[in-house]
Amino acid sequence: MSSCLPTQSFARSAALRAPHFLVEIQDHTLVAPSCVLTGCHIGRLCYVTTNAIILQGARIDNGSLVRVGAIVHFDTHLPENSRVGLGQLAVPGKTGPIITAGVTEARDLLQATDFSREHLECIERQHHFMKK
Repeated sequence: MSSCLPTQSFARSAALRAPHFLVEIQDHTLVAPSCVLTGCHIGRLCYVTTNAIILQGARIDNGSLVRVGAIVHFDTHLPENSRVGLGQLAVPGKTGPIITAGVTEARDLLQATDFSREHLECIERQHHFMKK
C-alpha cells in the first residue's frame, strides 16, 4: 500500500507574494499560518513558523528554522541549518548573515551595507507591527 504525502505544507493564511522574484519552496518544508513570503527561496526540510516574514531576494538553505515573528531581510542568505530566533532579524553582513534582536543594531548593520533609508524604515515598521 502506498500513500501520497504532500511534500510542502502551507497554512491557509500564509501569504505568498512575488512582485519581482519567484517564491521557491523546496520539498518537505512547512510554512505556518500568517507568514509573508515575498520573492524568496526556501530549501528542503525547513520550518517557517507563524508570523515570520521573508523578504525579496532572501535565501534560506536546507534544514533551517525561522521562528515566530522573525524577519529575514532583503538579500540575506542563511546557510544550512540556520536558526533565526523568536522576533529576531536576519540581515546581510559582509561575511555572512547577522542575526540580532535589536532593531537599532540591524539598522546600523544595514547602513554599513549601503541599504537605502526606505528599506531601513521598512524594517522598523515591520518590527513594530510584529510587537503588536
